[in-house]
Amino acid sequence: MGGGMMGGVSLPIGASFDILNLKIGEKGEDVIPLPSRLSTIDRHDVKDAVNQNNPRSFTLAMQGMVHTINNRLFEMDAVARDEIVQLGDLEIWEFANVEGGGGGMGMGMMNMEMPHPMHIHGVQFQVLGRELAQGNESTYQGLSSGFVDDGWKDTILVMPGEKVQVLVRFENYAGTFLYHCHNLEHEDAGMMRNYKIES
Repeated sequence: MGGGMMGGVSLPIGASFDILNLKIGEKGEDVIPLPSRLSTIDRHDVKDAVNQNNPRSFTLAMQGMVHTINNRLFEMDAVARDEIVQLGDLEIWEFANVEGGGGGMGMGMMNMEMPHPMHIHGVQFQVLGRELAQGNESTYQGLSSGFVDDGWKDTILVMPGEKVQVLVRFENYAGTFLYHCHNLEHEDAGMMRNYKIES
């Protein structure tokens, strides 16, 4: 289109062309060798969670152009009562991407279920477990083999029909922080909230 309408030159489909030229310089100094083994991490103990019998739950929902967490939209300074945590506490947080049940597109794709990479500012966490609702297996199988749930995380992918529980300790800093879906379109449509760490 650009070649025909703008008077430019177009290439035939499949034709090769140069993108860039590289000039290799002299060999640099050797870098520090990699360690023979990776560091180990201390796992949080779920028995130490202050809410081990009552995880803090966050339901992720898309209703047309409005995306919510627990039926709430982002508000610049708002922090709900159930979004306040205590400095030093270890908690179980559960993200539930189960709005609408088992994997459909709702009314004319207006309630289409999508993955949500959920990110929590100010902390790192460990994945406690995943639970997939029946009927969502086909979409899940294509991606889940690539999940690495060991180690420290600050973002966790929550697939349609899935609940993911994480163990998070609120340490180092009190204050107000964000948690949100890391899909830009989703957070801009409201899937972002504040939480507050009180000392």
